[in-house]
Amino acid sequence: MKAILAGPPQAGKTTLFEGLCTHTGGRFATASTHHILNITLSSDERLARLKEITARPNAVPARFSLADPTPAASEGQKTALMRQCDVLVFVLPLFAGADPQKQRDEFINWRIQQDLEIVEGRLERVEAAMRKGGAAKKEAEKEHPVLVEVAQRLRNKQQLADIISNPEKRRLLAHFGLLCAKPIVWVANTSEDEPSSGPQWAFSICAKLEKELAEMEEAERAEFLAMFGLERLHWDELIKHIYFGGGWGLFYTIGEEEVRAWEMSCGMTAREAAAKIHSDFAKHFVKAEIVRYEDVVECGGWDAAVAAGKMRSVAADHPLRDGDVVFIKAAVR
Repeated sequence: MKAILAGPPQAGKTTLFEGLCTHTGGRFATASTHHILNITLSSDERLARLKEITARPNAVPARFSLADPTPAASEGQKTALMRQCDVLVFVLPLFAGADPQKQRDEFINWRIQQDLEIVEGRLERVEAAMRKGGAAKKEAEKEHPVLVEVAQRLRNKQQLADIISNPEKRRLLAHFGLLCAKPIVWVANTSEDEPSSGPQWAFSICAKLEKELAEMEEAERAEFLAMFGLERLHWDELIKHIYFGGGWGLFYTIGEEEVRAWEMSCGMTAREAAAKIHSDFAKHFVKAEIVRYEDVVECGGWDAAVAAGKMRSVAADHPLRDGDVVFIKAAVR
């Protein structure tokens, strides 16, 4: 999963990014237009429990990346970066009299206008191809009704989720990187005076304060947490909020030496999950055997859950659910 920070100037996006770097101990990579931090979902209680139950020596958590556009990036470059990512993390500054609801509405409307420009431009070219005929006409006729539907939804400020959930429509629209098809995670960057003052629909954190606290030694940090009325740092909760709040989930595998968590987009099929493990597994897919995490825990392991009748065999197009424990069977020699 790839996420990106967005928001108005001086919202504290880079302070938030640096705080996450400090908390995770990670070093970010730098590209010409943005910084990239790879974040590990280290506080995965389900993964830890699976490791304990199965007595595997290793547990490998899932990871995702977070991009922070640099000041040198143009508005066009920032928009292009957003189109390449899966989740938009919009930082709302809750200081200097800012209105979070107004900022939210402005960003939603901006997304719609950006996508309308792309879709309407493509629609004109597709209609021209249909009039011209020839080899391109057949593909244009497939694309046209989908584009018309998307354009109408955007003009009416309606959701695109049900369109994107259709595999064929998703394939036709994939190369546009539609911003309105991407989930938004709202993060309220609050003031030190009111670190929990954000709206209910946003995750509240005072990035400046929590960044400074993350840089302290543990004993000193405890004193300042109490001073500001905080029980703990909130970076791990923010990481989970970005990942799961962005509509992503996790599936798990149990190998001979390790249990592993894998990132999973909404609606991911069994074959797509197999491809994440190994491309050959997707190419030579036979079936997937699935047991729910809760059943593995309740029964005391994979084999016990299978013996209790908790395992299901599913075909390649079966959509996975967050918390599925999966074993892929493929005709690989």
